[in-house]
Amino acid sequence: MYISSVKNEIMPTNNAKIKLAEITQNLISEKGDANLLKSSIEELKLLLEKVSGLNQEAPINSENILLPTGKAIGPKWAGMCIEDVPRTHKFIKGIHSAVQEVLGKNPKKPVTILYAGTGPFATLVLPLLALFKPSELQLILLEVNTVSIESLKRIIKGFDAYEYIKAIYHCDAANFIVPSEFEADILLIECMQHALLREPQVGITYNLLPQM
Repeated sequence: MYISSVKNEIMPTNNAKIKLAEITQNLISEKGDANLLKSSIEELKLLLEKVSGLNQEAPINSENILLPTGKAIGPKWAGMCIEDVPRTHKFIKGIHSAVQEVLGKNPKKPVTILYAGTGPFATLVLPLLALFKPSELQLILLEVNTVSIESLKRIIKGFDAYEYIKAIYHCDAANFIVPSEFEADILLIECMQHALLREPQVGITYNLLPQM
């Protein structure tokens, strides 16, 4: 299911964008110590929860979705992944470096990230919006959970990020066919937990990687 419009939930928040930029600078800084990283990620989580309006304690947000290739964890659990400080920090820094590398090869063309399993916040790419212009970075977002899709729409509106979004798809990424008009440079899959045993990381990778 293609989501063609994301402009109807909440007003853009300049303060949220400024706060996101401050947090992102801390996350990519080479001088950041453990305490700064921890506090920055805690601030990021609070900011995303506030902008999305996601009620973590609503029963529906704890519900997982059983798919043919694995279990898609509920929005509450997906949102909590941000609390793993080393994981979140290394992912964001790694993706930042990857975007820089691709831009260095072709600075006249925006880097497109295909992000499967965004959860409610698109945590691993959202901070990058404070570092790159839409002419440098574009996103294709895939998510199977309806609650997470609605949260994503509020996130995009709250950070006034429309110009970065090529498309959002409400789909099972393990059988998603990338439209021919989209050419992605970086494949990001955030669907891995417990040594590949439960979430559909393998199935999604098997489907999407050959399409890159």
